[in-house]
Amino acid sequence: MSFLPIITVAASDSKFNKNDDVDFICTGKNDELTINKAIMTAAENDRKIYFLNGNYYLDNFYDFEDGGPKSAIMTPAIHRDIELIGQSYCYQKHCDGVQFNVSKEALSKIDDGEFSVLRTQWNDRGIFSGAMLKMENITIVLAHNQKPVRCIDLRRCDRLEMKNVRVNAFGDTQTNDIFSEELATEGCIGITMTDGSNNYIVRYDNVAAIGFYEGIQVGGEHVVMLNCA
Repeated sequence: MSFLPIITVAASDSKFNKNDDVDFICTGKNDELTINKAIMTAAENDRKIYFLNGNYYLDNFYDFEDGGPKSAIMTPAIHRDIELIGQSYCYQKHCDGVQFNVSKEALSKIDDGEFSVLRTQWNDRGIFSGAMLKMENITIVLAHNQKPVRCIDLRRCDRLEMKNVRVNAFGDTQTNDIFSEELATEGCIGITMTDGSNNYIVRYDNVAAIGFYEGIQVGGEHVVMLNCA
């Protein structure tokens, strides 16, 4: 691991040299396992996480046994920021940036109960969980919008900064840059904000949700939103 204050993660199609200092390299299958390992390594070593441009594939949801929904990625509550920073932001569907792709295989496993693609850790303190998150330059794409799942679940996130983040609910059914032929299933939600009275200012800059039954469920206090759609 580098002495620098970052953990670097590469996708299977990321462009880098063999001599580059990359800590985790995903395979293109069940990349959520590698990403979760990188997150825990960063938390334990006081690092932020830097994703190289590429496609990361999420193929399963897991019970993290903290009382929260099954999820592909979970960030721990450690009373400081967990930072997930992408190298570049995707523009429209022509993505040369950091993209997390939720596969049909993963969505087929959604049954009764709640499911979230990415969420913070839950505990019995509710919103005052110590979960703090920064996200930047990351796109999350569902294969389709026919399953009830939250893409980004921030109900137990006490402080958040999100910039250049997009969630798209019809990755495999998109007919052009904007529209899908299928209406979303109820419960297919882009982003759910803080569920209660958070302590700190929460900020969303250039955040968009496309193709969901509900795009952004607004919640929390001290919320600043700029250029969100």
